[in-house]
Amino acid sequence: MNKPTRVINIPNTLSILRILIIPVLLYFLAVGNHKILLLLLSGVAILTDFFDGYSARKLNQITTTGKILDPIADKFAVGIMIIGLIVYKGFPLWAAIAIIGRDVFILLAGLYMIKRNVYIPVSNIIGKITVAVFAALILVYMFDLVQLHTPFLYFSMIFLGLSLFGYGREAYRQLSAIKNRNIYIFRDC
Repeated sequence: MNKPTRVINIPNTLSILRILIIPVLLYFLAVGNHKILLLLLSGVAILTDFFDGYSARKLNQITTTGKILDPIADKFAVGIMIIGLIVYKGFPLWAAIAIIGRDVFILLAGLYMIKRNVYIPVSNIIGKITVAVFAALILVYMFDLVQLHTPFLYFSMIFLGLSLFGYGREAYRQLSAIKNRNIYIFRDC
């Protein structure tokens, strides 16, 4: 018999903490002159992203809620910070549209997969690296490291493409498997 899992656990609490940190980060980005606080809060947000998945696996606290909450927290954090960087730091609109568009696409595709009862999609290694690259890009703009803007933008776009390809391929594989099972079921009738 499976042991029931609690919705409120350490990994989910870390994901919620990441969501709560983002408005505070945005506030300090807006008021400026708080580089130390920005650095500390950014570090906490990045660490919660790492430790929510790690603790879920190590503590055997993987939940359906966590599988949904973690990527939503990531997308919320990246999206809100990118919008803040457009307003306060001159982040390029084309890159923001690409990054936020990717996240919206992945979110909608994930919801479609859940609705179709295919499975709850989880991030893969390229997706995790892509979020880390986005976090680095956000830090580069947040701390006005102008000489790194262009290299990090292009690096981010490469990983954006790789992650979309990887998620698209996995979704296609899962949907094909469902379709093939239905064909075999139909043929057996």
